[in-house]
Amino acid sequence: MPFAPDEVGDTLQNATRLRFPTTVTGTIGHKGDVDVFSFKAQHSARIYAHLTLLSPHTFDGRTWERSNLDAEVALLDADNKTLAAWDNPN
Repeated sequence: MPFAPDEVGDTLQNATRLRFPTTVTGTIGHKGDVDVFSFKAQHSARIYAHLTLLSPHTFDGRTWERSNLDAEVALLDADNKTLAAWDNPN
């Protein structure tokens, strides 16, 4: 499911709804850009997230340079309680 910059929600109130199984491909449009997604899952469900950070000019299929993007990922429950969080070392 590819998204253009700022094509997805940026708050909990307008989060982009996902249905599984899915792969999301997106672009960080500007400094401070936030992308928010929502989905329903069973209590015992296992959620796997893989975040690949690439420089904007490397999507030619040949060059895969690492980005200096400082990315954060958080999994919240329906009450906005943080269940898991990850912050890359940049």
